[in-house]
Amino acid sequence: MLVDLRVLLGLPVLGALVVLLAPGRWGRALGGAAAGATLLVAALVAGADAAGLELRAPWVPALGLGWSLGLGALGVPGVLVTCLVGQVAAVAPGGSRGSIAGGLVLQALVLAGLLAQDLGLLVVCYGLLAPLAAGLVASSGSAQRVRAGLVVGFYLSLGTALLGLAAAALAVAHHDASGGVWSLELSALGGLLLPARAEAAIAAALGLAGALTLGLWPLHGWLLAGVSAARPGTALLLAGALRWLG
Repeated sequence: MLVDLRVLLGLPVLGALVVLLAPGRWGRALGGAAAGATLLVAALVAGADAAGLELRAPWVPALGLGWSLGLGALGVPGVLVTCLVGQVAAVAPGGSRGSIAGGLVLQALVLAGLLAQDLGLLVVCYGLLAPLAAGLVASSGSAQRVRAGLVVGFYLSLGTALLGLAAAALAVAHHDASGGVWSLELSALGGLLLPARAEAAIAAALGLAGALTLGLWPLHGWLLAGVSAARPGTALLLAGALRWLG
């Protein structure tokens, strides 16, 4: 029962709700417990049969689009490191009840992005992470942190826009190549044959979105601003978890 991707994604979200509803003095203990349980499930999931973990559900039924989750060999390190960083971040000093809860939700979104097997779900995760990360950085209300939060939000939103444009272009290309079938699944998009210019443009958009999320030079301004201004737990999540989506 525990070896289920829904449990892996649901535990940090449930933990965030518990942290918000419980007395403030219990925030770190409850957040650490939720993050620890998530890490345990991640370890169990990493050792399970990948084929038995796949989940699929309708996304936009009218267009025949669906979302899918799965865990491939390349995704295992990212999932384990994200959960380990989430565990440390949840009990880091200086965290408020809101920042601990927000950090758990951020962890869940990163995990969902790592497990996403379709670009639609990945774009949604990117889009939700941008304002959440910006809000966590700016949560203290000081002028420095607010400015840093705006920088983080801008860079990550730009990455989201680039990823969204690439996903839309690939969906249209698949529709045209398949005679009217829409798809955002990575397995279906991987076999597309595109004109050279279109392929180069899409690759550039995806590469730039990845570089922004990774914080590669010279696109590392958001990472420096966020890590230097954020609370210790949030800084750990920005540098050690969120960047895995790049």
